[in-house]
Amino acid sequence: MARLLASLLFAFSSAALAQVELLYVGAADCGFCRKWEAQYLQHGKPKAKLEWTGVRFTPVDIGSSSSPEDFRATLRVALDDDGVDAVVAVFLPPLMGGSEEFGAALAAPARR
Repeated sequence: MARLLASLLFAFSSAALAQVELLYVGAADCGFCRKWEAQYLQHGKPKAKLEWTGVRFTPVDIGSSSSPEDFRATLRVALDDDGVDAVVAVFLPPLMGGSEEFGAALAAPARR
């Protein structure tokens, strides 16, 4: 997965010769987030072995108790930024349910 993401980031950044930003939305109280960060981040930045040079990495902590509206608002900020050409959202639904509500919240800004 890391290689695929790195390849995509490289392709996008080299093809357009533009700045690529990875907005990482996680939760400090999320066990899965901590495991992902331990594998791919070092001191809050992507590990050098990922070769994500030229990628601006911005972490955002919205907490694991965030509502679908919190996710919708976070995505809307990214989509409304004039410096953003594309947004790829990867979402892991909470174990306690509510996937449909989160799915609708994440899809709504794209329909606008």
